[in-house]
Amino acid sequence: MKLIKKIKDYLKESIGEMKKVVWPTKKQTTNYSLIVIAMSLGTAIFFGILDYAFNIGLESIISNNNPAIAGEIEQPGEPKNVPADIGKIEVDEIETTPAYPTKSAE
Repeated sequence: MKLIKKIKDYLKESIGEMKKVVWPTKKQTTNYSLIVIAMSLGTAIFFGILDYAFNIGLESIISNNNPAIAGEIEQPGEPKNVPADIGKIEVDEIETTPAYPTKSAE
């Protein structure tokens, strides 16, 4: 019975507190909403400009200081003067062993 009384008291007090709340008018709500939208757009534009500026700066730093990215040295793994008449390697000719031992089905 104590639990039910506590729940009733809580609900009565909550309703009493909600009656004390001063709700904004429609005009105030519209103004506050417009302010939030404007601030959000302004923030998005600001960070977009920063992102663009940092992107340009970073690209210029990378391309000026790293000869591999600037194309001045050969990247590892790139083909080096490979003749065009190299034949195909057949998969049947390659012997392979499993990377991990397998249990044979006996």
